[in-house]
Amino acid sequence: MFHCWNRGQARLRARPQKQSVWFGLAAYLDWCRNPTAHPAVKEERPCRVVEEEDVNVPKRNWKNILWSTLLTVLGIACFPANPLVLSGVIETNSYLALVVLGAVIWAVGMILVMAPITLFPRRGGVPKGKSFVCTTRLVDTGIYAVVRHPQYTGGVYAIFVTTLLFFPHWIFGVLGVIGTVVIYLSCREEDRRLIQQFGDDYVAYMKRVPRMNIFLGVVKLVRHRR
Repeated sequence: MFHCWNRGQARLRARPQKQSVWFGLAAYLDWCRNPTAHPAVKEERPCRVVEEEDVNVPKRNWKNILWSTLLTVLGIACFPANPLVLSGVIETNSYLALVVLGAVIWAVGMILVMAPITLFPRRGGVPKGKSFVCTTRLVDTGIYAVVRHPQYTGGVYAIFVTTLLFFPHWIFGVLGVIGTVVIYLSCREEDRRLIQQFGDDYVAYMKRVPRMNIFLGVVKLVRHRR
């Protein structure tokens, strides 16, 4: 009995966790956070260790599904090539200056969204043959020295801000505020999980780098380098 328990505990400690990111352009339609659930273990287990955390797994899964569904609906409703505008459901005027500004913000947002795809494999200690989200080291350089969650920040810019500039209508303003609040709450939940993964290192990282405020992050980074 104690042998099974020790083997189970060792395997739970050995399984790597994931650092959540958005998958590039898929962030438009799939606003689902990648859970930090452990990857499946291929070999069969002689016994299963039941812990208190196991009881909460279904609740976390349902919560993720709820966030995913809500963010997916908001993402589609606020997609820059907007279905509500193209179908004639919403009629609004466009202004060239706002469209140009929106295009610039969209490009910046997409750079932030794509950042983990290039940074994590090179700096995150991703095991060979694993997905780039399977990080084993805390990434706090590059854009991650400016904001802790660039993928979420980029999504806000590339979806909600861009669409409001392309099609200045109060509906997109309201949906953008709701979507931004939901994403912010998702970032807070993500921070809690990453504290469990990286411990005191992530707590110190949180004190240095803001969650989503890219302007504050730039100011802090410049002051730190001075």
